[in-house]
Amino acid sequence: MSFLQEELSPFAPAAAAGPLVPWEDPALPRLAGFYRTFWEVLRRPGVFFPLALRGGWAEPLAFGFITATLGLLAAIYWSLLLGAVASGEGFGLLDQVPALALMVLAPGLALLHLIWGSLCLWGAVALLGVRPGFAPVWRLFCYAQAAMAAALLPVLGGPAAGVWMLYLIFRGVQGGLQVSAGRALGALLLSLLLQTLMLAVLLGSLGGLLGLVWLGLLDA
Repeated sequence: MSFLQEELSPFAPAAAAGPLVPWEDPALPRLAGFYRTFWEVLRRPGVFFPLALRGGWAEPLAFGFITATLGLLAAIYWSLLLGAVASGEGFGLLDQVPALALMVLAPGLALLHLIWGSLCLWGAVALLGVRPGFAPVWRLFCYAQAAMAAALLPVLGGPAAGVWMLYLIFRGVQGGLQVSAGRALGALLLSLLLQTLMLAVLLGSLGGLLGLVWLGLLDA
């Protein structure tokens, strides 16, 4: 019992006030709530996720949006910088237009990632017979974006963030949704497959539409 009390102690103030996640506790300053939540997700996901999957959707969205956007911006920046150094030509503005465009689009891409990824994860756990509802899966996926902090590191930061996020999602499904490690791993792999298939369908549909438009322009 003492071990359990020690494990839950970081959440005790938030639990007493109502919310189990410091980020969602109105009694805490925003920065303090963000830091405490960020630290608990990364340090002890096995304790965090079983407590954090109850609640609304807006606060997890804000947390996930901030962390995912900052991580994506950092990854693009390092890619831009390292590409310029490797080429030895410095920052040619025209050469960097795609990367700069991605930086402008980063908030929208981060939001799309949250929606897309959580829907695929929700579908994956449902296909494996776990039906917790969408809200717990949404909260799990949003708070797992804390792993994007690794993207602040150069070179290997981006890949490390991706791997770390997969680990956090795995722990969240296993502990938060109370399933075996095998089913949690299956849900993770199935969600990645669903994301790939949906992306292929989307790109195929977009390519077909652009082809029809191009043929229409040629006929005109």
